[in-house]
Amino acid sequence: MINEALHAGTPVICSSVCGGSQLIRPGFNGKVFEKGDMDGLCDKILAQIEKGPVSAERRKEIIKDAANLYPRLTAEYFLYQLELKKPIN
Repeated sequence: MINEALHAGTPVICSSVCGGSQLIRPGFNGKVFEKGDMDGLCDKILAQIEKGPVSAERRKEIIKDAANLYPRLTAEYFLYQLELKKPIN
């Protein structure tokens, strides 16, 4: 759901234990709260509501950024996996 929201230009609020939290750049395309931090979650929801509706221009920025996130994150994950699977000498 996070991927879909970002590709629709919608800012996301998710927990730090959600895999999709890696896609969030706080302040740009959403917010991340710590697992179990109900006050943090409420604060982030209220802050987003106070910002008001997301403008068409802002949506375009989030959509453009989302299109660029996946190749970079995929490459980083691939390199991380290669590092983990190095033979031990």
